[in-house]
Amino acid sequence: MSRRVHLFCPTLRGLGGHEYGYTLGLKEALKRQGCEVMVVYDAGAPDLFGAEGEQLALPRRVEAAGGSLTGWLMNRFIAARRRKAFEAAFSKAGPGDVTVIHTAGFADMDLAGEVAEALSRRAGLVMRFDHYDDPAAIEVLKRLATNPWVRLLSDSLDLSQAFEALIGGKVVILPPPVERVSAGSRTSGGPPRFAYLGGARRSKGFQTLPHIAELIFEAWPDAEMMVQAYRSADDAPSEAIEQAVSSLEAMSGVQVDQTIADAVRYAVWLDEAEILLLPYDPFVYRAVSSGVFVEAIAAGKQAIIPAGTWMAHEAERFGLLRAVAADFSSDASLGAALRQAVEARGAACPACAPWAEAHSYDALASSMLHALDAKD
Repeated sequence: MSRRVHLFCPTLRGLGGHEYGYTLGLKEALKRQGCEVMVVYDAGAPDLFGAEGEQLALPRRVEAAGGSLTGWLMNRFIAARRRKAFEAAFSKAGPGDVTVIHTAGFADMDLAGEVAEALSRRAGLVMRFDHYDDPAAIEVLKRLATNPWVRLLSDSLDLSQAFEALIGGKVVILPPPVERVSAGSRTSGGPPRFAYLGGARRSKGFQTLPHIAELIFEAWPDAEMMVQAYRSADDAPSEAIEQAVSSLEAMSGVQVDQTIADAVRYAVWLDEAEILLLPYDPFVYRAVSSGVFVEAIAAGKQAIIPAGTWMAHEAERFGLLRAVAADFSSDASLGAALRQAVEARGAACPACAPWAEAHSYDALASSMLHALDAKD
């Protein structure tokens, strides 16, 4: 009899971001491991998984405007409905099944732990977000660590170590996954081709791209730059982001695409690029993983990354020579990183291929199942 895994995705609402691809890739890898898999996700999303998916009404939390009584009451009402939705999701799992949540904030992970314990259902919670020294988030971690129905997981060594220091318990490390692994460098030897892939978010440094583009074209006037600039429905409107999009669209040599690309079109953008730009906020990404970084290394690309982050630490730990760390607030540091990445196009990286292989979805599924089966 095959084991059953329920992938519960309380924030999955469409194709944007990493969550859909992560869920799909993990689902298929778990099936290759002999598991029966069901994806449970928001009824507000389109039908993404056919017969292998179940949709539930998952009301979103709202901010209480000005601390109003109406807003407070609305949040209490929504919280009660959201708890019922979590109870319905966990109730779909049998006593021998496990429910996995791979992407959610601390409030949802806390609720998942409460519901799992109340219903005596096993839960594997992948803690992918930093607590950022928030006392409330740290208390959530401590509660989850003492919950006998919860197995705490993470996809970052930096996060796992930070969490373990706080809770005095084990947080199992999983590899942040990538769908395709080639890791062989490819370059035309002509003008450098840069790309920024992902959402147009301040936390990812999107607002800095026009200045980065200016530095690029000053050094390499015939360079090419591809910029993906879709907006997430979860992000508040940002004047800085809109100004950056307008500036980039006005630049010769820059291609801007504001849509959420399907897997095929995204793969084309990644294949055509030689150097990936990841000007991410070093505080936000001090310990959390980056799917785009993993994709870049696995695809044999150079990646310019922020110093002092999980990406930089990972490159140092494993000798990922295609990753070039920079201080994006310094033109001198960024300029040096750009030159190094351009000059290193096509250079060998002996450690990149085995590192990328260890980040396949099959490796993720295997590590996850091993962790969920562990008795300690």
